[in-house]
Amino acid sequence: MKIKLAAVVVAVVALFLITYTMDIKKEVIVVNDVGEEVKVKVELADTLKKRTIGLMNRAFLDDDSGMLFIFDLEAKHSFWMKNTLIPLDIIFIDSTGKIVDIKHNFEPCEKVICDTYASVEAAKYALEVNGGFSEKNNIRINNTVLLDGI
Repeated sequence: MKIKLAAVVVAVVALFLITYTMDIKKEVIVVNDVGEEVKVKVELADTLKKRTIGLMNRAFLDDDSGMLFIFDLEAKHSFWMKNTLIPLDIIFIDSTGKIVDIKHNFEPCEKVICDTYASVEAAKYALEVNGGFSEKNNIRINNTVLLDGI
């Protein structure tokens, strides 16, 4: 009986830790066009599975939150809005932290086949935030994103 109870406790603790670590958010700082620091709490999409799912099926995203996609290689990466429920800006960032492209206010795709949107320059990262976030916060191409601790 004690062994079964111990196994259940271990399983519950493991499940808690897995769930807890999935929700941990990091912070990136975007230095915008006027030199202000815009803080964004991000979930990391640092595996193929996480990058594939992205922000699909999310009905809400806090104003100061987003998802940071971390790619294995710096390249022209593409995104689509299939099963995405909220409009998004996609900010493409190179390996030095420079913003190389921004896709503004992409609407969710409800079709069977959705358009894809690629960065015009090679990017190592992509930051997805609420649609209109870039314009609201004066974020432009050539601005810098500080990725310390990522």
